[in-house]
Amino acid sequence: MATGTPFPFPAPTSGVNTRDGLGALQPTEARSLENWFCEGTRLVKRPGLTQHSTGLAGSPVQTLAVYHGDSAQELIAVAGGTIYDVSGATASSLHAGGYGNSRFQAASFNNYLYGVNGAETPWSYDGSSVGALGFTGSGLTLTNLVNVAYVRNRVWFCESGRARVWYGGAGSISGTLTAFDLGQVSAGGYCMAIGAWSRDAGDGMDDQTVFVMSTGEILVYDGDPASTFSKVGAFWGPEPVGRQCLAKMGGELIVWTKAGLVPITAYLRGIAFDPAAYGSFGKVAPSLAQEVQRYSTNTEWSVTVGGGVIYLSVPLIDGSSHRMWVLNTRNGAWSTYTGLPGAAITEWNGAVYMGGYAGKVFSHEGQDDDGAPILLKSRGAYLAPNGANKMKANAIALDMEVDGALSGRVGFDVDFNENALPGGSYVISQAVNSTDWGDAWGSAWGTKTQVPGRYLGALGYGRYFGLVLDVTGAASNVSWYGARALMTPSGAL
Repeated sequence: MATGTPFPFPAPTSGVNTRDGLGALQPTEARSLENWFCEGTRLVKRPGLTQHSTGLAGSPVQTLAVYHGDSAQELIAVAGGTIYDVSGATASSLHAGGYGNSRFQAASFNNYLYGVNGAETPWSYDGSSVGALGFTGSGLTLTNLVNVAYVRNRVWFCESGRARVWYGGAGSISGTLTAFDLGQVSAGGYCMAIGAWSRDAGDGMDDQTVFVMSTGEILVYDGDPASTFSKVGAFWGPEPVGRQCLAKMGGELIVWTKAGLVPITAYLRGIAFDPAAYGSFGKVAPSLAQEVQRYSTNTEWSVTVGGGVIYLSVPLIDGSSHRMWVLNTRNGAWSTYTGLPGAAITEWNGAVYMGGYAGKVFSHEGQDDDGAPILLKSRGAYLAPNGANKMKANAIALDMEVDGALSGRVGFDVDFNENALPGGSYVISQAVNSTDWGDAWGSAWGTKTQVPGRYLGALGYGRYFGLVLDVTGAASNVSWYGARALMTPSGAL
């Protein structure tokens, strides 16, 4: 039987930190977290995938957008060249456009949803039918419109490969677009995206217009382009990643760049190149920079905000494999999600939806991934249980609440060296069907929460110990609070 003095290893509830050195991590930080969500004083298994809508011709869903009308909020998808209404369980075809590229940038404005991608004919949806874009512009080729946004009651468009942008009339859903040439005020490059930045938490006439240039330059304007437009300033940061590189979180506007996720306020303060200077946004900057370098030839990059969570989707393979970096904005904690489709993500009616790779749309909820179990992994910060003295780890007990079956492996990385976990798998929790004592015979049977708390064999020898966890199973809920390791002294270094 394993012996020793219990030493606590807290669950890494502060999330992943790859910005600071391994020796500088806090006890509640992690070197890596996969499929855990950091929630206050515990880690919980991330939400899964529940089938929401089918019938999209078996093609990858490359666009998800929300139509915001006066009387309806509809979920719209593009897959296999066709535009669908996927608000219900069975997709309804709205327009068989035969698009060669089904990935669109979309924005809803004044009872219309607009879609553009710089290659296909732009479209608009009015809540009942899809039609051609109702805008024109002198010298403009409509198929060159590649991005769309609305700011201060006007719709704006980016033009592919150009610094020139276009805006519509106040409140206008069609008509003549007016050109605004950023090439005359920028230091070069073309406009990647347009956004609204507010000093408060809402959208309104006090918003400033932000233009994100391909060079990393950010141009900020105040006022209305038809009358009082004035340049606030030009600010520099890393180059943006993809056309879907902007997201709004409250009053803050955030930009996904080649060096990580950067808030607009960091640009204005002149610290956009210093991840250590802008808090939790920069905690995984080195990892995000590495992702961009490794998968730079892929195209399905996006940043999305839903339910107070920021999702950064990394296309490992366009159309078939993505990894997500996830930030809980309530506590500034990062983790990663794997096993989810990431080409198209949006929030609709308070929930997050994802486009699948085979003609399905999923809601991001439930306890498994459309029937497949969710694998949970963690590598925690290195802790020194006995200062300068070496210690021997003999066993680990996990402090968890689990509903159902859970099994896996536990162990240690020692002295800043990552080790492969042993091949054997422990039963951490079993589903127990029982009736409470005293209930009438014939009462409904149920699955009871079981927290075994027993020690599992896990050996390690050294000064610094990093807890490693790799578990999976059919458990409906998993909450992890920490662990206790039995340690014995083994002499001074």
